[in-house]
Amino acid sequence: MTDYLKLNDTLGCENHPERFEIPLESGGAIFAYDLDTFISANPNAPKMPQTLIDDINKGARFPLKYNLFSGDFGYFTVPLNAKGPCGLLLMKFKDYRNLRIEAWLLIFGMILLSCFAIAMIGFFWLLRPSMRRVATLTHITSLMGNDDGFPEEVTSIDDEYSIIERGLHGAHIRLLKDKRQLEQTAQALRHHLNDVAHDLRTPIASLQLALEQLKKEKELDSDSNHWLTTAIMDTVFLESLTDNLRIETQLREGFFELKGDEKTDWVEVVQRVAARFNLLANQRGIKLAHAHPDGEVIVHANPVLAERALGNIVHNAIRYGNRGGNVAIVLDVVENTFHLSILDDGPGISEENLQKVKERNYRGSKARERESTGQGLGLGIAQAFTDQSAFALDFKLNDSQGLKVTIRGQLF
Repeated sequence: MTDYLKLNDTLGCENHPERFEIPLESGGAIFAYDLDTFISANPNAPKMPQTLIDDINKGARFPLKYNLFSGDFGYFTVPLNAKGPCGLLLMKFKDYRNLRIEAWLLIFGMILLSCFAIAMIGFFWLLRPSMRRVATLTHITSLMGNDDGFPEEVTSIDDEYSIIERGLHGAHIRLLKDKRQLEQTAQALRHHLNDVAHDLRTPIASLQLALEQLKKEKELDSDSNHWLTTAIMDTVFLESLTDNLRIETQLREGFFELKGDEKTDWVEVVQRVAARFNLLANQRGIKLAHAHPDGEVIVHANPVLAERALGNIVHNAIRYGNRGGNVAIVLDVVENTFHLSILDDGPGISEENLQKVKERNYRGSKARERESTGQGLGLGIAQAFTDQSAFALDFKLNDSQGLKVTIRGQLF
């Protein structure tokens, strides 16, 4: 800087120190000072800042002072190591706008970086452990009431979530206890129903046989004959109801679980059902007919369930049919599939209720409700049978009158 100013030759500070001043474009200027007194001979020169004096006395080579954010002048000193009024130069400057912008950006960036660092520290030290605890509690909640998978002990972590975890463990234990009690009660009830149904079969069968024999041997008037017929029909219904109760209980216990090599001949099932319900159809004044192919029609199904399912459908058709009507059981084979249809010309049901007839507690139209006194088990067992055997159970209104129920599936 000394070489640039050419102090002795050009500027003439030594000749006129009281007028020495070099203006700058930024609004500042350069002044000369005595290195010993730090006083300028130029009356226009600013007072030397005390911080710069202290820095020079401490041995600083080029002391600097600026106010980056306030917008005031800054000061830069260059000792020339000369005696007299020109031993020290002081630059008073203000053109540092870029420095101020960079400083603000630096501070803003530091603030953002600090916030990010604090957030990351908070996440890893505080939030992340909390999230893991919440995830653990959520998983525990999903396993409540299950026998397997639920942690046997509460974790050893002592935090705000421990109270919730202990509460979940206590609720899980109570749920398991209640669940087992309900299962035991339900199982005892099923066994009781099964025993009652089994015990009722023999007296009901004997009652039915006695009533049928009485009707054959005795000449009765029309009123007595009507009541006897009604008693026989009610006896058949009681027999069907007790069998359905027994079958449903055994279904729930897995008694009829389908085995891989289990077979059923639909032809034999159709023949047995037709023979069993022929007398009931005669009592109702309904003609029961059946047709099937010659030979065997073998399918993969449980034979007891198959006969019970078909019997329930036929029983409904006879029970709700019109006196003097018809019920037909038709078994067809098409390529590798079978179609077992039960058709009647009774009152039928409405279109909107076709998909509800397989529900356990369904009750149909008024026409089919005239004699409805059961628990709705029959078609539910038929649906359970078709589901187990991978068959389809369809209900469709006949073109003229009545209902058509079809069981469809693959041959064995």
